[in-house]
Amino acid sequence: MSGREPGDQRGEEGASCMIALHPHALRVLAVGGGRVAARKLAPYIAGGAQVRVIAPELCDELAGAVQGTSARIERREYADGDVGDAQIVFAATGSREINMRVAADAAALHRLVNVADDSAPSAFSTAAQIARGPLVVGVYAGGAPDVARRVRDAVAERVGEEYGDAARRLRDMRREALASGDRESWDRARRELAGADFCATVDAGTMPARLAAWR
Repeated sequence: MSGREPGDQRGEEGASCMIALHPHALRVLAVGGGRVAARKLAPYIAGGAQVRVIAPELCDELAGAVQGTSARIERREYADGDVGDAQIVFAATGSREINMRVAADAAALHRLVNVADDSAPSAFSTAAQIARGPLVVGVYAGGAPDVARRVRDAVAERVGEEYGDAARRLRDMRREALASGDRESWDRARRELAGADFCATVDAGTMPARLAAWR
């Protein structure tokens, strides 16, 4: 028995909290140039973060991802002081010793650090995610990435691009209404268009017409 009352929504001990970061406002460091680093950096590169990579070599995937971007590549081994002003740090080398050094340096500077394949020294973990325009769905399974990916894939089958289109239109409506000081108009719109029937309306394909009629 867990000792919890019915309806108690407290998480397990050591449970995680998920937030949405805005990459364009972040300085990100990856130590390591392999596929793990490439996967972890992908959303930050795409989102316009200031990315720096320290690694003797880059895998083809990462080399292709940074090509034509402003990412700064330093082809060498990690050295003390390399964390610098990075706000987000990924330790993704093939050496546990180096990863632990990176983690310790980042923690000493109160930076958020993620160590590949080791959650103990990590301040955060990455989620398996899908993006449909501005709509991003992330799944984290407490250190069971295969589970997270399976659930992510199941969600991806359910949530198509039409959800992203609806999210984009509603986001723009909210921005316009709040910028003009017309909060009352937005309150009416969200109750009408993003109510309990939102998913059913999107699935039925009638959301574009409802949005057009509202405008």
